[in-house]
Amino acid sequence: MAAGCLLFYERKLQQERLSKKTDIKTSGKPDIGGAFQLVDHHGNRRTDKDFQGHWFLVYFGYTFCPDVCPEELEKISAVLNILETMKLDCYLECGFITVDPERDTPDVMQKYLKDFHPRILGLTGTQGQVDVVTKAYRIYHSKSARDEDNDYLVDHTMYTYLMGPDGELVQYYSSSDWKSADELAKNISTHITSYQNKS
Repeated sequence: MAAGCLLFYERKLQQERLSKKTDIKTSGKPDIGGAFQLVDHHGNRRTDKDFQGHWFLVYFGYTFCPDVCPEELEKISAVLNILETMKLDCYLECGFITVDPERDTPDVMQKYLKDFHPRILGLTGTQGQVDVVTKAYRIYHSKSARDEDNDYLVDHTMYTYLMGPDGELVQYYSSSDWKSADELAKNISTHITSYQNKS
């Protein structure tokens, strides 16, 4: 069961879930999110402050992931296309943060992301910087043993997070629970329009 991005850590988190497809209620400072310093796939320094004031959809994975990560990025690309038709994409920033900075340099991420929606921003950094952001977002990640070609897989938690303009968690989406781009786009659009109507 070592192939692909393993889901075993999701089972550890099941007791922490409030329920499927429901908002995570927070008071004060949220348990998810926080300060980070990374580099985007264009080589520009990025911090969490760059995304404040915008909705931020963020997924953690890595470019050498053989199956689930590209499937999730295809789904996110479809979501962005749907939001474009709804004229809501201008409110949303989208990030793909690597859990494998050893291999995912800005150049590698730039080439990889050419196959997905151009609004998806690749984010990488040093191992220390990635450890900081994955800890802030409660993303488990662990390298497998290297094979004879020095290749390895990275087991990691597979959630997509929707952060609000204030930088606080609005909702998280498990890849196993939210399989439809239409369903995901509808949920995100509901959050955005509700916020806009209150503003």
